[in-house]
Formats: sequence, structure tokens, C-alpha cells
Amino acid sequence: MRCIEVVSATIDGQSVQLLTVTSMTICPESGLVALTLSELHSETASPWRLTLAEGGVVAASVLSVWALAYAFRAVRQALNSGEPER
Repeated sequence: MRCIEVVSATIDGQSVQLLTVTSMTICPESGLVALTLSELHSETASPWRLTLAEGGVVAASVLSVWALAYAFRAVRQALNSGEPER
């Protein structure tokens, strides 16, 4: 994480504003924070931010559970459809 601050300074009698960039763990309140892309992803982690491959794995898992439940239901119906014993 990098802290970006605007600092007022006087150079050759002229008042200028400079940007200072420092690496700190805690930035001053007056500064801005610059994050790398990996830092942004770790700070805003979401379980719904999936890659295409990860989404495919989730979809395949859900379909597999659905198919297994359908198979159990079909077996149960087949076992219950026979002649009742007397």
C-alpha cells in the first residue's frame, strides 16, 4: 500500500504543491491510498467474484447434487410401485 499526500512547498519563491508517495501501513487522514490490483482484490474479497473456471466448478457441483437427488427419487418410486404384500 502506498500513501499519496499533497504537500505545499516553496521553490524559488513560488508556492507549489508536490505529491509525496510513501510506503506505510497506516496512512495519515489527509492522504490518499494507492493500492495495487492484488491488494484491491484482497481488500474487497467477495465470494461471488469467481473466474469462469470457478463458476463452472460450482455449477457442476450443483448439477451433480440435483442429479443424485433425482436418481434417489426414481429408485424410491420404483421400489414403492410394486404390488403391496398381504
